[in-house]
Amino acid sequence: MLNYPISIFLDTNIFISQKYDFSDTKNSDFSNLVKMVNNGKIKLYISQIVEHEVKKHIKEDILEIFKEVKKSRNIVFKKISENYSQTPVLSNLFSFYNLKKDDISEEIISKFDKFLKDSKVCKLDCKNIDPQQIIEDYMNSNPPFENKEKKKCEFPDAFMIAKLKKICSNESPIYVITKDKGFKEAIKSVTGLEGKFDNLKDIFDLINRENEIHIYNEIKEFLSNSTYTTEILERLKEEIKDKLESNSIEVDGMRYDRKGICGGFEYEDTEIENVDINNFEFKSVDMITDDEVIVSVRVNTLILVICSFLDEENSIWDPEEKEYMFSTWKNIKEKHEVDINCELTFSIVNSNEKNQERDYELESIDVDSGNLMLNEDTKIDEEKILEE
Repeated sequence: MLNYPISIFLDTNIFISQKYDFSDTKNSDFSNLVKMVNNGKIKLYISQIVEHEVKKHIKEDILEIFKEVKKSRNIVFKKISENYSQTPVLSNLFSFYNLKKDDISEEIISKFDKFLKDSKVCKLDCKNIDPQQIIEDYMNSNPPFENKEKKKCEFPDAFMIAKLKKICSNESPIYVITKDKGFKEAIKSVTGLEGKFDNLKDIFDLINRENEIHIYNEIKEFLSNSTYTTEILERLKEEIKDKLESNSIEVDGMRYDRKGICGGFEYEDTEIENVDINNFEFKSVDMITDDEVIVSVRVNTLILVICSFLDEENSIWDPEEKEYMFSTWKNIKEKHEVDINCELTFSIVNSNEKNQERDYELESIDVDSGNLMLNEDTKIDEEKILEE
C-alpha cells in the first residue's frame, strides 16, 4: 500500500527528456504531475541545483537552436533574395528569423517557474551536508564518481544525493526519477531511496494501478483482446504514417566503426514508401478520470524509406566554379525496425448502466517521433534501385 502523498524527486535529465513541456495539455506529463500533486497523491522535490541546471540547459538549447536557424537562414538567402521575406507568401518562412533567443528562453523559463509554483515543489538546499564524505567518495571513485572521465562533473549529483539521504527514511521513502546510471548506482543500497524509475509515467502507473485497480485491469485486458487489437493496430499505423510523413524523418546513411566513418552514403533526400506495425506493448496507465483513460504503449514499427544520394563517381565536378556541372543521383530502398512510443486516449463508456459494465472507445493517438533516428542500427534490409 502506498502512503499518500508519495514523495518524488526529479533530476535535471527528466526535464530535458520531456523537452520542457510545461503546457496544460492532457498528454503533458508535467501537467498530469500537477494534477496528482493537487489531488494529494504526490509531493514533489527538486534541488536548487536542479532548478539552476534546468534554466541553464534551456538557455543552452535555445542558443543551439538559433545557431541552426542562422545556418538555414544563410542557405535560404543564398538561393532567394531577402526582398522576398516581405512578401505574403514567404513571410511565414522568414518569421522565425525575427525572433530573439532571449525572448524564447525567458518564455520557457517563466513556464518552468509557473510549473514549480503550481506543483508546490519543495526545493532542497545544500545545508547540513558533510562534504568530507563526498570528498572520500570522489577519491575512491564511488558512485556517482565511478566514471573517471566525468568525475569532476558529478559533484552537483553528489550534493543532491547527500541531501536526499538526510531527509529520507524507510517510513517516508523518496522515489528518485532519473536517467543517470551513476545516480541510480549511488542510491541503490540506501534505505528510503527508490531509484528504479527513469520517467514520470512509471510513477503515474504505480499510483493508478493501486488507486484504480478495476479500471486499470480492464483497460489492460481490453488492449490484449484480439477483437480490439486489430482496430488499434490499424489506427496506430495510420497515425504513425501521418506523423512521419508530416515531419522530416532523419536517416543517417553512414556506417561507423570505433575509429569513425567507414562507409555508406550521405543522403540528400528521403521519402517514406510504407509503414507497417508488428505489434504494440503496454507500458503504463498515465491518467484515469471519470470519463477517459490515457495509456502509453510501445509500438514495434517497420518503416520502408527511399533515400537519394549523389553518385560522386559518375558526376562531373567543376573545380573553378566549385560545383557539379553534371550530377548523377541514385536511390536506395531501406527497411528499418524501430520502437515508437504512443499515447492512446480512451473514452469510458457505460455500455450497461444497470450493471455498470464499462466499455472503452479509442478517441485519439499521440505519436512521439521527436527523437526518431533511422541509421545502421535500425536497418534490417536494403536494396539499390533505379538511378534518377
